Amino acid sequence: MAQETQSAANCPEPLTVPDGFEWYDLQIAGHHQSVVKNGKRQIGFLKNKSTGRILKPVQEGLLGSSELGFYNTVFVLRRPEKPNDDTPSTADDPILAELAPFIPIFYGTNVVPMGETGHLFMQLEDVTAKFHRPCVTDIKIGAQTHDPTASQEKIAYEKRKCPQAAQIGFRLLGMKVYDASTLRVISKDKAWGKTLQAEQIPSALEGFMVGRNRTYQLRVVESLLQRLHSIAAWFERQRRFHFYSSSLLLVYEGDEDAASSSSSDDQLCDVRMIDFTHVFDANTADTNYTYGLDNLIKQFEALGVKLRKN
Repeated sequence: MAQETQSAANCPEPLTVPDGFEWYDLQIAGHHQSVVKNGKRQIGFLKNKSTGRILKPVQEGLLGSSELGFYNTVFVLRRPEKPNDDTPSTADDPILAELAPFIPIFYGTNVVPMGETGHLFMQLEDVTAKFHRPCVTDIKIGAQTHDPTASQEKIAYEKRKCPQAAQIGFRLLGMKVYDASTLRVISKDKAWGKTLQAEQIPSALEGFMVGRNRTYQLRVVESLLQRLHSIAAWFERQRRFHFYSSSLLLVYEGDEDAASSSSSDDQLCDVRMIDFTHVFDANTADTNYTYGLDNLIKQFEALGVKLRKN
C-alpha cells in the first residue's frame, strides 16, 4: 500500500484555507490535511463559517462518485420550488425516508479553491453543532471492511490492518472527549484504534465517558442505545443496500450543565451513519453490517449494566 510519510525536504507545503472557511477540528478519521500520500497532501474536512455546514472533500474516481451518488439517492428532489428549505425529500421510497434521519443532511456540492485548483466538496450538516462540548467517536461497522470488488491485495491489507474486526464486527477509529474533571479534550487517533484488542473494547468505551458522574454516564448510554436500536430496526427491514467500510458517528454533550438545562434527549446525544464510498445495491439483508451493529449494541448494554451496579 502507498506510503503516507515523507521527509521534510520533499513534503508539500500546507494548504491554505480560503477566507470564510476553516479546518474542521472535530474530524476523527478519513482524509486529513496533515497526511501526505504519494507525494500529494490530502485535503481534510472544512467548515463554512457563515453557514456552519461541513464540507467533505469528494474523493477522486469511483469512490467519490459512489458516495456522491448515494447522498443524491437518499436526498432526492430537494423541493426545487423551495431551494432554501432544509427539509430533505425522499420522494415515495419509505426505506429512503426512514434512512434520511440517520445520516447528515446533504446540501449539494461546492467547489472551493484549494492550492492551485478548485476542489469539489459535499456540503453536509454539522452533527456536532448543537452541542456545547461535543464528545465524538467514529466507529467503523462490519466484520468485512473490503467491498465485493476489492483486489486480493486490498483484501489482505484490510485483514492485516485490523484482524480483530472479523471477531467483534466493528473498530474504533478514534475519539475526542471533553474531560469535565480536567477541562481538557482527550484525543485518540486511528493509530490508537488499530492497537485495541477485543478484550480492550469495554474499557475503551468507558473511556468515551471519562470525567462524568455515573448517573450522567448512564443517561448518555441509554440515549445512545435508543438511537442504535432505531438504526438496527431499519437494517432489519431494508434490503436495498450493503454498506462496507462505513461508520457510525456517536456524539454526546460533554457539558452536563448544558444537557441538564434541556429536557430533550436530542440535545444530549446523536448517532449518525457516515462514510458511504463503498455502498452497493442489494436485494438481501446486510448481515455484515448488522453483525457489527448488534455487537456494538451489546457492548453498550453491558456498559449500562455495569453503571447501574456501581
